[in-house]
Amino acid sequence: MVSALASVKCIMTSVSNRKTKMTREATIQILDMVEQGILDKDAVIKACLNYLSEDEVQDMAEANEFLPTDWDFDEDEPLDTDGDPLKGHRC
Repeated sequence: MVSALASVKCIMTSVSNRKTKMTREATIQILDMVEQGILDKDAVIKACLNYLSEDEVQDMAEANEFLPTDWDFDEDEPLDTDGDPLKGHRC
């Protein structure tokens, strides 16, 4: 299985190689810095997920098939400090 970072890097390289009007200079620079070990990939992932709205994260997760198709987002379910559902919590 190809890593998500490698997949993104491949996509971004093909986009940049097409010389499209939309350049992704910051994206490519961050990916290069992760690859070189200058930035920690986990820190970049967390920063991206924290920056995006919940709807954007869900859209991205669905578009990349990161979550099962039957995933149920229960907005009323209480979450812990990491955003995970509280186990055994009863309202």
